[in-house]
Amino acid sequence: MASNCNAQAVEPANTKIILQGDGALAATIKILVINGKYREALDLLNSSQSMLQTDEGLRLKVQLMMELGMDDETIILLERHLASHPDDALARFQIGELHYRNKRDKEAKLAYRMALSGNLDALRVEMANKRLAAINRRRTIKYNATIAIIPDSNYNSATNEKYIDIFGLPFSLDDNARRKSGVALGLNGSSEFVKRINNGTSLNFSGNYDYTDAPGHNADLLRLETYAGLEFSNAGEYLISIGPEYWQSWIDGKLFEKSTGLRVSFDKFIKNTDWRLDYMGYHSKDLFSDYRSGWYNNFSFTRTKYSNNSSFHFYSFAFGNNYTDVDSENYNQFGVSVGKLFNTPLNTTTLSQISYNERKFDAASFAYGVARSDKVTEFNAKISKRDWLWFGSHPYISLNFSNSDSNITLYKYNRQRVEFGLTREF
Repeated sequence: MASNCNAQAVEPANTKIILQGDGALAATIKILVINGKYREALDLLNSSQSMLQTDEGLRLKVQLMMELGMDDETIILLERHLASHPDDALARFQIGELHYRNKRDKEAKLAYRMALSGNLDALRVEMANKRLAAINRRRTIKYNATIAIIPDSNYNSATNEKYIDIFGLPFSLDDNARRKSGVALGLNGSSEFVKRINNGTSLNFSGNYDYTDAPGHNADLLRLETYAGLEFSNAGEYLISIGPEYWQSWIDGKLFEKSTGLRVSFDKFIKNTDWRLDYMGYHSKDLFSDYRSGWYNNFSFTRTKYSNNSSFHFYSFAFGNNYTDVDSENYNQFGVSVGKLFNTPLNTTTLSQISYNERKFDAASFAYGVARSDKVTEFNAKISKRDWLWFGSHPYISLNFSNSDSNITLYKYNRQRVEFGLTREF
């Protein structure tokens, strides 16, 4: 009897012990992780929908994917999660970490600031603030690229009118001076090189390329910019930059503008709010019309409040003036804008903005007999699909509707612009 009892108590060497339930699954995944078998652990986790639907399951999946270097796929996972859980500060912080380690600092900075506006734990608050400070210190070479298709728009902001009065006489406008439709191609690229002098001071060299290939090519636009300046910062709390800027513009392949100026900006981040002041003063040489050449001054103030982990809102004010040798070309202008970033259906994010601008000229035009006065109202919406990534680029749709009302018929127009594009920071 004793012999039989002992025989029953001893398990054969090849007997498999079967564990059941999520607890057992979690224990097995833990063993795999300890042994560095992240791929096997991820495959096992993906086999359990019940675990994936928990917060712990999501965090674990994110960590495993990050360990495997699946950065773009992890961003897609987190962006989709935030579409239905917009208050998840940790998920927003993790997006910041992924962009940060891929040196997409513009995206990382936005993610960190949005995470800080939510219920982020103390350890990660400290980490996010350190990352923001490091972003300003570590910048060396950055590139941004955008390509856009513009199917049908009044790309030249031209008048809708066919007949205008000049010197009191009626004239018929050539079609090239009126609004245009058709498909245009937009290309934009920028580069930046930052050379650190010490922890708080840097040299900044940057350039920008902006090109629009328009139907018929008679309104093709090209603009090239260069900037060199000094930057002063303090652990990410503020950033001051000052330096000269130069640019040239072409239309239909012909150089028509050369401008040289000074750009100054001050940016400070306080308690989830970004405060920014900008000044741009420059002299512009119009190669087509000498009397339009002159000095320009522009000031702007912008306040951006990060409301929570998935949205922010802002308002800005701007004013400026232009001085030339001809009084009828001198003007003062004022503008105000309000906008908001928020989640929208289909896992998209929308940045909307409404703007109003006025421009009043000092003296009557010799051609029209009155001092020109323009009022422009504009609405913009940029819808981004951040959970679709292609080599780090995400697609967007940009909508623009504007109306210009003027006391001179030539400057009245409506504009509708739609863009489909891809954008990426390198």
